[in-house]
Amino acid sequence: MALLFPYTLHCRCGAAFEVNLCEYVFVEHDPKAKLALVTGDFNGAVCPVCHEALDADISFLYRDEALKLWIWVRGKAEREQGGDWEAERIAGYALTMQEEYRHYQVDGRAGLLELLAREDRDFAPVA
Repeated sequence: MALLFPYTLHCRCGAAFEVNLCEYVFVEHDPKAKLALVTGDFNGAVCPVCHEALDADISFLYRDEALKLWIWVRGKAEREQGGDWEAERIAGYALTMQEEYRHYQVDGRAGLLELLAREDRDFAPVA
């Protein structure tokens, strides 16, 4: 399951347009979302004016029930702000601290893929 929320994206051509982007990924319910992360199609959009592909580098929560992974993926704006927001994110988004999830905070899609390569034996990155 992936939960989508409306965002306004701005293209280099000057166009602004609305898209629904994912802020929560629960891969146990939506394996296609995990594949989209691996292939680079996750939270992407195409400008309706110039047709340029855009990567909406927003923060989102990645949860894998089978592996007990709870990962806060920091988007570009949050990375540029700096600071460590892990405790705040866990308090705001984790179901309860008594659950046996391993909590991580990573920077962007690259950080998520690096972590999954270490934590998920079945993970197969696309070359």
